Amino acid sequence: MKNIEFPQAKMQGDILDDVLVVNPEYRLIELEFPVHLVSAKECNKRKAKFFVLVFRDPIHFRVEFVDLSLLHLFLIQRIMESGTALVTK
Repeated sequence: MKNIEFPQAKMQGDILDDVLVVNPEYRLIELEFPVHLVSAKECNKRKAKFFVLVFRDPIHFRVEFVDLSLLHLFLIQRIMESGTALVTK
């Protein structure tokens, strides 16, 4: 993956009023089997919909996987697509 420049960010702010800055090196993926949670033997027994946030750690360059609920998937999509604060006045 080609390096993507990170946007400017600050460590303190207002989560509702400030624009949230997120890691631009991410993917949201949908899986039918929980390959990120259980062994290959167990995967075949647990077919369902699984949503995963995959991103590269900008400091250590490791790829990380985060299991997401539907609510978290919706919130992350909203944050990534809008480029605005969570609450607009």
